[in-house]
Amino acid sequence: MKLFEYLCSVKKRPGMYMSGEFPLKDLEQQIFGYITAIQLNNISEDVLDFNTGLNDYILKKFQWSTACGWADSIIRNTENSEQSIQLFFKITNNFIEYKYGQKNAINENNCQ
Repeated sequence: MKLFEYLCSVKKRPGMYMSGEFPLKDLEQQIFGYITAIQLNNISEDVLDFNTGLNDYILKKFQWSTACGWADSIIRNTENSEQSIQLFFKITNNFIEYKYGQKNAINENNCQ
């Protein structure tokens, strides 16, 4: 399963993939793990710089510090977990379009 497909699954059923007080932190760690696994197994996928790219995008677009990662940045700028998850998917869709040229890549209608 590719990263954007995985994110579609998460968007459809966030409670199945994320938990705890800060579920977005769970997702950030899952993405780090995914990227590490594809690097260790020499799998070719264009998302190796996803986390750093998303950090840079958030910093430039919103001027939010991403020193502690994109999840922390989004959490600090929302009122609750539900808002942070919704904002993550909005920002990430815009980032994916900007960086990878895929419009609405994580739109539920485009997910399998």
